[in-house]
Amino acid sequence: MTRIRVVQVVGSLTLGGAERVALELAGGLAGAGAGWAPEILCAGPSVSAASPGASEFDRSIDAEAAQRGVPVHRIPFGGPFDRAGRRALMEFLRSGPRPLAVHIHNRPQDWQIVPLCRLARVPVVFTVHSPYPLSNWRQRLLRVVTARLCPKVICVSRAVADHMRKSEMIPDSRIEVIYNGIRADLFAAPDEATRSAKREEMGWAAGEFIWIAAARLSEHKGLEYAIEAVARLGPGSRARLVVAGDGPERKKLQETAARANLGPARDISGRPGRCGWTVGRGRRIHLRFAAGRASPGATGSHEREPAGCGATAHRH
Repeated sequence: MTRIRVVQVVGSLTLGGAERVALELAGGLAGAGAGWAPEILCAGPSVSAASPGASEFDRSIDAEAAQRGVPVHRIPFGGPFDRAGRRALMEFLRSGPRPLAVHIHNRPQDWQIVPLCRLARVPVVFTVHSPYPLSNWRQRLLRVVTARLCPKVICVSRAVADHMRKSEMIPDSRIEVIYNGIRADLFAAPDEATRSAKREEMGWAAGEFIWIAAARLSEHKGLEYAIEAVARLGPGSRARLVVAGDGPERKKLQETAARANLGPARDISGRPGRCGWTVGRGRRIHLRFAAGRASPGATGSHEREPAGCGATAHRH
């Protein structure tokens, strides 16, 4: 029996939102029946798996892919002028059964690999996970041409779709908005006793308004601005910002908190890897660096509802 081949393309399998979506799509097909042959292709300048001693934000989800029966292929690819990389990608696309579809999740992999898929006569789409800024007209032209080579451009929110219409001039007929899924079973509202117990465990007063940002601590998430904004709140504010995650900007965020006179770092829960700052006169910021999670989304879904807090999902 010929299996239907579907390829998800990422730059690497280092833990991140786009990588999580790629794995969930491939893993879902792997569990859908023997007729499907999902694969993940890592194509970029550095495609090696993270070392066992890598930090939490650098860890790879290769092991999870293997556990879910999704093969991972790695092809070093330095861009359109990488002749060996181009040749290897074309051989991959043409080997075995022709893919039903190639789905690209990262930039610059989208504009670099979409033309190769067209040359190989393989259907291709790409997902835009954030409203990426374009710095010059050359970038804009490149993105416009890339979008025209695909039957659809997938956007993860209306905000991203609006950005793509204006910035990259993609017509409505080519845009498909597909929101990232949420595990509804983890978001069931708890009873009042559970909420109160979780607040007490976290050290949050009943009257405090909790803002939780569950994200990789990287520059484009804009968490530095969130910290500075909460630090400006007036006396008596009930707001507390909790940042759940880890990443390369951790030290910088700690320094931002210190410059904003948020007080010395302290452990807010007695658990390893978690520390926080408290702002005087009712303004509070806690930075929690949670380890051992499957994804940034897992942290948010685990801690948001039991704490009795509302949530918004902001797409940067």
